Amino acid sequence: MKKILAIVMMTLISLTIVSCKKSEPRTVDRETNVKNVNSSDSDYTSTLNKWREEKLRDDFDYSEVISPLNFNYTTGELLSDNKKYDEFITKYDLDKDNTSHIFDFSNADEITININVEEEGLYTLALDYFSVNKTIRDMEIAVYVNDSVQYFEAGQLALKSNWVASNTFNVDRYGNDIMPNAKIEEMWVHTEIRDTQRVQKEALKFHLLSGDNTIKVKRLRGEFYLGQIYVYGKKQLLTYDEYLNKYQGQQTITEFLQVIEAENPLYKNDLSVRYGTDRATTVTPFALMENKLNMVDGAAYDTSGHSLTYNVDVLEAGFYYITVKAKQGKSNTRVFRTLYVNGFVPFEEAKEIPFDYSSKWKNVTLESSEGKELKVYLNKGINEITLEVNSSPLLEIYETIDYVMKNVNELGLDIKKLTGNNVDPNRDWEIEKNIPNIKEDLERYANLLYVAYEDFVNINKTKKTSEITVNLLRAAETLDYFAANPNRIPKEINRLSVGNNSVLQKLGLILPIILEQPLSMDKIFVHGEDSKLPGPGGNFFNNIWVGIRRFFLSFFDKKYNDKAEDDELEVWVNRSRQYVNLMQQMVDDTFTKDTGIKVKISIMPNEDKLILATSSDTQPDVALGVAGWRPYDFAVRNALVDLREMPGFFDVAERFKEGAFAQLIYQDGVYGLPETQNFSLLFYRKDILDNIGVEIPNTWQDVIDLLPEIQRYGLNFYNLLSTSSAFKAYLTTMPFINQFGGRLYSDDILKSNLTDSNTIKAIDFMTELYTIYSLPLEVGSFYNQFRYGNLPLGIGDFGMYVQLLHAAPEIAGLWDIAPMPGVLREDGTVDRTYDGSATSGMIFKNSDKVDEGWKFLDWWTSKDVQLNYAENLITSLGSEYMWNTSNVLAFEEMTWDDNHKEAFLDQWEWIFDTPKTPASYMMERELSNIWNKIVYDGENTRIAISDSAILIDKEITKKMIEFKFINNRGEVLKNFRFPTKETIHEWVRP
Repeated sequence: MKKILAIVMMTLISLTIVSCKKSEPRTVDRETNVKNVNSSDSDYTSTLNKWREEKLRDDFDYSEVISPLNFNYTTGELLSDNKKYDEFITKYDLDKDNTSHIFDFSNADEITININVEEEGLYTLALDYFSVNKTIRDMEIAVYVNDSVQYFEAGQLALKSNWVASNTFNVDRYGNDIMPNAKIEEMWVHTEIRDTQRVQKEALKFHLLSGDNTIKVKRLRGEFYLGQIYVYGKKQLLTYDEYLNKYQGQQTITEFLQVIEAENPLYKNDLSVRYGTDRATTVTPFALMENKLNMVDGAAYDTSGHSLTYNVDVLEAGFYYITVKAKQGKSNTRVFRTLYVNGFVPFEEAKEIPFDYSSKWKNVTLESSEGKELKVYLNKGINEITLEVNSSPLLEIYETIDYVMKNVNELGLDIKKLTGNNVDPNRDWEIEKNIPNIKEDLERYANLLYVAYEDFVNINKTKKTSEITVNLLRAAETLDYFAANPNRIPKEINRLSVGNNSVLQKLGLILPIILEQPLSMDKIFVHGEDSKLPGPGGNFFNNIWVGIRRFFLSFFDKKYNDKAEDDELEVWVNRSRQYVNLMQQMVDDTFTKDTGIKVKISIMPNEDKLILATSSDTQPDVALGVAGWRPYDFAVRNALVDLREMPGFFDVAERFKEGAFAQLIYQDGVYGLPETQNFSLLFYRKDILDNIGVEIPNTWQDVIDLLPEIQRYGLNFYNLLSTSSAFKAYLTTMPFINQFGGRLYSDDILKSNLTDSNTIKAIDFMTELYTIYSLPLEVGSFYNQFRYGNLPLGIGDFGMYVQLLHAAPEIAGLWDIAPMPGVLREDGTVDRTYDGSATSGMIFKNSDKVDEGWKFLDWWTSKDVQLNYAENLITSLGSEYMWNTSNVLAFEEMTWDDNHKEAFLDQWEWIFDTPKTPASYMMERELSNIWNKIVYDGENTRIAISDSAILIDKEITKKMIEFKFINNRGEVLKNFRFPTKETIHEWVRP
């Protein structure tokens, strides 16, 4: 008994010691841990570290300029029209070789140059380029040195275009400002070669050997002209004190004030930088009721490398101060900007200018990280000032977290290799015998996170908690716990790598936001030392008075009257205001001008409003953005126009895939047009599949074959049936039935046909995926599980694609898409049939403007308009506003990743939306019930089908009587026409 008590006491003491140790970040060995962060030999940081260890220098007094006349190339050509290149070189005081010609890289593959250096070492490359790009995507190049890409980043380098837009904003019919469309400014740009994410503190370096070297620049994407290429050793920026000494004797201006509206830049280098509305009285331009674009939106001006450039016109040369009226909403965290003056960073301290957290508008005079106010020298006349988002101060922290995440994930896989997927809770483990260094590794990972915490606190000059600091400490403490108790990992693996509260999830939550640098800006003041600036805050009583006036005026504001005038075509759209505003602008600018037809577009917050409006005869003329299945419900009640009767219908129908019309057909008519398209695609993590040696599945049999291998590591495959919703819609069940060749109805559509042999095969397969092959039954978010690596492959839709592309930077480049798996046919093709309807458009029969409505639908779904709308969404709202048009030709010309677009187009060939009948809802519901009964209740397949068939047939009979296809005796009054893959062309093709 005494021994037991002693053991208990020792355990309690040890737990107390551990808990005490967790309460404060511990002192860590920085040198031992930080240098081991980068495990990959291919990324720039680890390559640079390796070069440093090899004692390679970069401080050479060497500089060489290579003219386009000295380029070697097999495609492309030199141009004598140099686009005023000489003037550019002179303006920015760049070194010059021969600028008489420039190189047209628009259709060229690559150029090479020869460089001879005396000393082996690290050199910087720079170049001049002139964008003539036709797309919204950045131009991309790769740099080879002596036929080798020296690190991962050098294989994909972005050259950014500068975008200009009118500083006079158009307004909608209510006086609200509309985000202007931007276009590429054709201009010369000088840039050092930098990483695409713009997170490295300095320009990229390249290793050159002593003697002759070959540098190859390969064009990956985009159209541009290339000027000189520069090769030189490291150029050390002046310190601020040295900068002041350089201009010693120059005056500091005392009285001068120029106010620049932040939303009126000369140009920006990325379309995602957007303007927003702040209704405070001191944010200008101010309007009492209208929404004015009066600031730079910090949420869209937060990505490293994005910049805004402004013109400053000063009367005399000298030193000036720059103050930004700003608001920074990243709680208890600093964000950083880099200042450029006339194209160059003037001094070292200007690289990392901090902006502290502030939920209210504040005038911030540019200062160093140590709090010293900075003044800059401006020439007399026009000067350019650029503020570029800079995440580089946080790069080391980001790389540390990324490194720990990858290693914890690999450790979790190793543990699962050892223990299997299902761990016996009664079994004790001696993990260190199988993974000898596990304790030291976990201690090191914890140490790295403590270092990251300390660095984060030092950078932000505050110990106030934030989401980042809390999760860093909690993750480190958990790793400490497992380092002290490694044998508990198998039983508590959910705390390490796979659970919702695991180390991996905590770090995964903060990794994307580490590099975010949001900063809202209202004004930029360029001013003298003694100039008095307007205060950032408003008068309290004035603010109260404005609020009262706005309240009462809201009762009379015409924007709340959604009713169209008698001479206007009324269109209801089920989308948010950003989409609707752009639509209305395009309609007013082009459709109305070309046709004379006035159109009033209103937001429809809920599709159910259409049902109520139709029953009360207050429906619109046209509805857009409605669910793909919705037109059928109105068509069977004779509420819609049969579009086949409209002039030019078949020409319009050619714009879409035949299968996209399947839900829009009722009897002989087609009652809607596809508007947007959804896709079912295979998403997969390249890094994880490569690590465990699994190939991308092409068929469902391939999926079955790979499941045992990935499940050994505790991983799995996601199928749409794994959604957490109990109702399994057609979107999840019908791909299997169609791919297996099943049928839902009898030939006359008067009874169900679920006993069809192929239908039974499909039901068996989609249930055995769960009952035999152990796919996860419920997944709350495939997107999150895919990011964390728990579900490294599975079926997702277009929304998943947009999320990964724009909200998962931590796995950028580590994932890809492919057409979804299918069933192998006898002819060798793989049937990938899927339901892909998203939204549609329709015309109401009671409209007195049917012809006008048809002209509008024809115009709206045309290739040029759809492509224009898609491009305008991105150029005005940002790259994440991707428009998944149903117009195939428009989609083909979208400026998306070509490989991804090819996967979309390949999958699109197999679209066939499930045709509807008056009793479709019962068929859809009972298919879901069959799956649930078999998977959750273990019911026999045929019994489940038989029970559901009775309910379905009863509902079919009821509905067929209601819509007068049969009488009460079951006698056929008229045949029901039902489209199939083989017959759908009869409705939509001439």
